[in-house]
Amino acid sequence: MNKTTILILFTCLTFHVSSFAEKKLKFLTLDYCPLICKTGQQRGILADFLHEIYGPLGYKIDITFMPIKRAFVEYKNGLYDGFIGGNKAQLSANLFPEYVTSPHSPIFYKLKTNPWQYKNIDSLNNVRIAAVGTYKHANSEIDNYLQSKKKNVVLIGEKNHVKRYINLLRKGRVDSFIGGEFPTEYYLKEYKLSDQIVPASNDIGVFNNYISISPKSKRADKLLSQLNSQFIKLYKSGALQKIYSQYGVRRKVSLIKAKK
Repeated sequence: MNKTTILILFTCLTFHVSSFAEKKLKFLTLDYCPLICKTGQQRGILADFLHEIYGPLGYKIDITFMPIKRAFVEYKNGLYDGFIGGNKAQLSANLFPEYVTSPHSPIFYKLKTNPWQYKNIDSLNNVRIAAVGTYKHANSEIDNYLQSKKKNVVLIGEKNHVKRYINLLRKGRVDSFIGGEFPTEYYLKEYKLSDQIVPASNDIGVFNNYISISPKSKRADKLLSQLNSQFIKLYKSGALQKIYSQYGVRRKVSLIKAKK
């Protein structure tokens, strides 16, 4: 084998390896089913969106899961092309798409036999409330109340939080909990508890969950452009709503323009 042949083979191999690397996307996220599911047969709503957006463009997607606090610290190292989930307050340096990827609402839940309803902030004083201590609920008045170290507030960690909420509620240790609509309804339907645990409020805010792009990614601008164009196509075709329905979401999820 002469030097010219070796050089050609080396060049072809280098091109193949670099092309493969360019088509691999690394995203960081946390376990928040049904939006992102670390275990089980389904990947999660946002993970399915991600594959539908970038898969047809030839990308291979690698998703890494971490606990919420570690994830936001680790993400700053610049080793990932983007983040699945989270919002602009949590990932302020990221590049965000034109539309909210998956908007859903935080709601108070209670046992069906409990007559209590959330009416205003004062109505929380007469009940014991559970909430995830690290979560924001798109309502500053309620968030401030939850973080004020009141004796009627029970703050828990984010791991398996919906299951823990329900255990606390059924054991009578709290009267209500505040949960995201999608993960709570998903869990209640899966374990056939929808007729026992019901909403105790209307929407108290909106969780704007995004797939967003790291500015440290070498292809950040290209990925953001592809995210915007593919997302709109999938929404208009009904493909996104079909994914929602696979996770028990029956209402039509609106297309919401992202605020700057």
